Amino acid sequence: MIDGLRRRMDGLALYVGFMTLGLEKQAARERAVLRYTPLSVPSGVNRMARPLGEDTVKAMHLLRELDSFFAGDFADEIDRTLAVPEATYPPADWDAYMKAPQREGAGNADVAP
Repeated sequence: MIDGLRRRMDGLALYVGFMTLGLEKQAARERAVLRYTPLSVPSGVNRMARPLGEDTVKAMHLLRELDSFFAGDFADEIDRTLAVPEATYPPADWDAYMKAPQREGAGNADVAP
């Protein structure tokens, strides 16, 4: 999660540098990349054990404020992540977890073990 945000911070520095140097074409490309939702946010938090730590919750609320910057429904994704009652990984039932991709591939039909 932190690596994805660090890459965004590096990208922001590149964007500002390109703009400062008058390199509009490179700046526009970097801005487009910056607007993609960061990898692992909030999906990495989905995997974290519950209850989430106070610092994690604070960080997620701060990131939520960037909703209008990132493309997509970033704020909604964070809200759903904070509302999840338990971690999504590791699964409580490994057998069901391992069979889920098989069911999806078979059109959600029950798959024999």
